[in-house]
Amino acid sequence: RSELLAAAFFLSAWLFYRKGLTILVAPLFFASLLCKENAIVLPAVLIVDTYLHKNLSLQKTFASWKRLQAVIVAALAYLALRYSVLGGLGVPKIAQYMGGNLSVVERWMTAGRVFLNYFRLVLAPIDVAGDYDYNAIPIAHPGDWDAWLGLVLVAAVLGIAYWFRHRNRVVAVGLLFAVIALIPTSNLIMPIAVLMRSEEHTSEL
Repeated sequence: RSELLAAAFFLSAWLFYRKGLTILVAPLFFASLLCKENAIVLPAVLIVDTYLHKNLSLQKTFASWKRLQAVIVAALAYLALRYSVLGGLGVPKIAQYMGGNLSVVERWMTAGRVFLNYFRLVLAPIDVAGDYDYNAIPIAHPGDWDAWLGLVLVAAVLGIAYWFRHRNRVVAVGLLFAVIALIPTSNLIMPIAVLMRSEEHTSEL
C-alpha cells in the first residue's frame, strides 16, 4: 500500500540523513512524496532531530543545514510537480470535507475533536473505521468542550516534549514526530478531504 511504501522511503531517508549519506536522502524523500504527500514533513522532522542532538555543536549545526538544502530542493520539486499536475497545492474545494464550507475557526475546533479521537484510538483502538468520510466527525464550534480538550492535549504533548528535550531525547523526538506527522492532515493549515484515516495515523502516534 501507498502508506507502507511512503513510510519505508521516509524512514530510510531519515536514517541515511543521520548517517550523513545525503546523496541518498533526497531521492528517497522524493520517492516517499510520490507515494504519499504526507511525507512533506520530513524537513521539519530532520530539524527537530538535529536540534535535539545532545552533542550538537555550531560546526555540526552548519553542516546539517547544508545537507538539509538537498531535502528542501526535493520538497520544492515535488510541490512544483504537484502544482503542474493538479493546478494547485491543496485539495480542490469540491473534494474538501463538507464541501469546503468550513470557516477557519470551525476547521481548528474540528481538528481538536479529531486529535481527541486519535488519542482515544491509541489508548483504546475500538470502533475503528476505515474511512471517516462525510460528516463522520461532527463539525465543532468554540462551545464544544471536547474540541478544546483535543487542542489542550496537543499542547500538553508539545509541553512534555519540551520538558524531555534534555532529559530523554528519544521521548522528545518521538512525541514531536507524532505531532508533526499529523500536521498535513490536521485541517489546520489548509482544508482537507477526509478528517481521519485511522490506518495511517494510529501507527504514527
